[in-house]
Amino acid sequence: MFRTSIRNEPNSGFEKYAYLAQLLGNTEEGLQMARRGIEVIKAESRSIDSEMEHERIMELQQYEASAHCAIAEICLGIIEDSNDQEVATKLDVEVEKSVMAAIGLSEEGSESEVEAMLSLANLRLSQGRRDDAVESMKRVLLRMSPGLEMLETGDQSDVIIAEALSRLPSLEFRIAVGKQLIEVEMWRAAIVNLSSVMWECDFNVEVWYLLAVAYWKLGEFKEAQSVLISTRAVLRSPDGFDGELDEAMIGKLEQQLVRGAGPGKAGHDAMQE
Repeated sequence: MFRTSIRNEPNSGFEKYAYLAQLLGNTEEGLQMARRGIEVIKAESRSIDSEMEHERIMELQQYEASAHCAIAEICLGIIEDSNDQEVATKLDVEVEKSVMAAIGLSEEGSESEVEAMLSLANLRLSQGRRDDAVESMKRVLLRMSPGLEMLETGDQSDVIIAEALSRLPSLEFRIAVGKQLIEVEMWRAAIVNLSSVMWECDFNVEVWYLLAVAYWKLGEFKEAQSVLISTRAVLRSPDGFDGELDEAMIGKLEQQLVRGAGPGKAGHDAMQE
């Protein structure tokens, strides 16, 4: 469908390029589609009277920022999949440029800015610059803090929960943030963030497992065990579940908890697929 639309109208409708890039994933063609989407966005921006349609210009800037983030994530995925230093060297430059472009285009506090900060953290982590990745994640959390703090208060009425969730990025984005917080070992922040997902979706098995890992890493073994029990229950639910998880990973972590093992090398192994 998207390919047909692109053939018929290649110079309009940047959304179809974004959707196709997402479907193609970490591939050279996916990267080309994302790049082409940015070209279409820029062309539309140039065709607009900046004084008469200022709001549309600003909207397109945010779309362009998100498209740059998509390019960065695709490039990082290609680098990881290829395990080729030459490819990594080439695409690292594009990742850096894309992330910086996204940050420059984003309005302060906007979802596209938070998305750009997450991409920057991913880039820094891939470069072995963990401290810089942590700083980027702190900036992500700062933007999300109003909503997260509301969910952490004692008042959890429907009105408060709805208001808190309205102040947070999308469910999918928060899951991505949670994964990155695990990667940079910000365990407590990961728990707060992933717990916010549960208010909207309590049947994502990967989120449950990551929560268990975070509790375990903090040495809170009882909480980790309780969450693991829920993880297995969700995985075996007749109603189905979201996310992907090898059940063997649950077993490995359970073994660590039974032995009362802290998160040393053996603990690290329990997190690996």
